[in-house]
Amino acid sequence: MMKSATLINSPGGLFTPKDLRHCAIAAQGHGLYLGQRQNIIIPDIAFNHSELQKLSTSVYCEDYHQHRSNLVCSHAAGGLPGEDDWAYRNDAYLEILAQIPSLPQLKVNLCSPEQSLFPLFSGQLNFITAATEGYWHLVVNINNQRQLLPFLLRSNQVHQVIALIEANTRSPELLDSKEIMALLAGQLKIDSQQPELALHSRHLNDHEGFQQMKDGKFALNIFSNHKRWDPKFLCELCDLADSQRLGRIYLTSGRSLLIKHIEENLCFAWQNLIGRHNITLRHSEQDLSWLVPAEKRTLVNIKEKIIHRLHAEGLSFQGLYIALDPSEFDCGAQIIISSQQQAGQEIYQVFHKKDFDYRHSGFLCAASKLNFEELLDILYTLREMFFEQSSRVDIVRMQALPTAEKIAATMAIYQCPNCFTQYHEKVGEAHRGIAPGTAFTQLPTDWCCELCETNKQYFSKVLSSL
Repeated sequence: MMKSATLINSPGGLFTPKDLRHCAIAAQGHGLYLGQRQNIIIPDIAFNHSELQKLSTSVYCEDYHQHRSNLVCSHAAGGLPGEDDWAYRNDAYLEILAQIPSLPQLKVNLCSPEQSLFPLFSGQLNFITAATEGYWHLVVNINNQRQLLPFLLRSNQVHQVIALIEANTRSPELLDSKEIMALLAGQLKIDSQQPELALHSRHLNDHEGFQQMKDGKFALNIFSNHKRWDPKFLCELCDLADSQRLGRIYLTSGRSLLIKHIEENLCFAWQNLIGRHNITLRHSEQDLSWLVPAEKRTLVNIKEKIIHRLHAEGLSFQGLYIALDPSEFDCGAQIIISSQQQAGQEIYQVFHKKDFDYRHSGFLCAASKLNFEELLDILYTLREMFFEQSSRVDIVRMQALPTAEKIAATMAIYQCPNCFTQYHEKVGEAHRGIAPGTAFTQLPTDWCCELCETNKQYFSKVLSSL
């Protein structure tokens, strides 16, 4: 683990050339990494570095070891070939980001299922664009299991939803789905319900190199392959973006820098830049298929060791994404490798998605307590299974939880252990200012039994109301 490091979050991974240049100058002599939530990690410097004090107020600079997670959104993918996203066309992403006053404590994602650059469900709160423009699904990730809420939220409600859930969350645990639904139904006007989320089959696309955008201009996506980025290169990149009046440089969740809206006759300047700095735009499929925290060099070394052996075998892993100790299990990879030290030896556990399809929730355990050679064997086996058994289903339908009305019909009853007075969530206590439908966990911390004044912490759930 790095002794000292700084993590820099800009919501949605949107950096101005000026802000990215400040980061690059601060990283001189150290280099920097791109994180998996569209952020920047600078090793060996403190977050109060003088150059970092010049960052815009919308950019958050914190101690790497005690930081908040970035707010991820797929705005960066808008306009790329094959991507179709109304939230990008309508500027909904930017409007929502502007309405959120500070970084949430919870991991929040704003993504479209019509893009292939960002994983959809790597957050705790995952707002997914609905088929109807202006509306969003909400998928909560609780204990690595996705749960789709049954109603749609308007774009101008997203920031309210985040604030409500955070204000009522018992850190570090997220509210359960029933509590979230009751909370939102009680506080917001919900004007649309949706029983399912249809996820179409989309092959992940890294968009490496130059791509012609829908507006005829070009995008350039540059990967670091888990290496430190050279501050000199980044400063020159920012200067070039400034000279061409490109106001944004995008960080993706796939450790790449994305520059968009380059005029065709100016592409040669970018070609010269990456050529002078010996930047490759042709990574192998194994390189791009691995999701590893670049700042954790022990994990990167394990990845390089595995890739070296896979290259020697000459095996194709086309379309198969593998993550090594990711901070979020649901990071878009079909295979997860978990590593830990036991008696001075690295031991591995391997998980994979059902049918190797990222659209399914949860993972299946393939093997555990593996040494390195056994890990390679199971990867070979899973590779064969992937090409033989991977899902070719066009649509996977994610079913929503029961509606708020059904939840209200099954709300719990809590009982005082001393006088047996009961609190009915469905009924509440209107005479004490507690509205019907208020979950027991949402009662004030100083709430107590009105008969014998026993504190709420001693109450126990006895049954569910009918």
